[in-house]
Amino acid sequence: MRLLKLFLALSVESNRYIKQLDYISAYIQGKVRSRIFVFLDEIVGDICPEFSKYVGRPLLLNRALYGLATSGKYWYEELNEYLLLIGFKKSTVEPCYYSRITNLGIMRIINYVDDTLYFGTTDEAEEEFIKELKSRFKFNLLGKASWYLGMKIEYNPQGATIDQQLYAKSIVNKLLKKRLTLYQE
Repeated sequence: MRLLKLFLALSVESNRYIKQLDYISAYIQGKVRSRIFVFLDEIVGDICPEFSKYVGRPLLLNRALYGLATSGKYWYEELNEYLLLIGFKKSTVEPCYYSRITNLGIMRIINYVDDTLYFGTTDEAEEEFIKELKSRFKFNLLGKASWYLGMKIEYNPQGATIDQQLYAKSIVNKLLKKRLTLYQE
């Protein structure tokens, strides 16, 4: 939450909107960095006959899968290594915050799993970042950020605000349901 507040303040100070992108099947874009074997179910051979020769044999996994305990770690390592490779510096205090200074401007990024917020001090810095990222990852550009991790981001003439009303309502609803259940017992 502190990082998001700081990020918003920096964007307002730079007179820039925060933009958002979402990686497509992020975990599958991460390379497996250990020896993990999987077996295909027989039904895969029935549905896709071209894969029937692989049914019942151990297969070395090259890409992370959803549901694999280490998939999030592999994805993070993949993204982190690439960002460092293209000149970003990772914060020692907030490991999901990255920044880079080039002759085109300053780029700032927050990444949480597969959701990235970013802004640059210039349009050119943002365009360069997107071009570099497209050369390595598949993602959707979501435009100006309005929601991030359940928090609503709103810009106004005075700056920007973060609204957690939906989150607060969900907590109240859970407590009310629990209380109602206890009362009925």
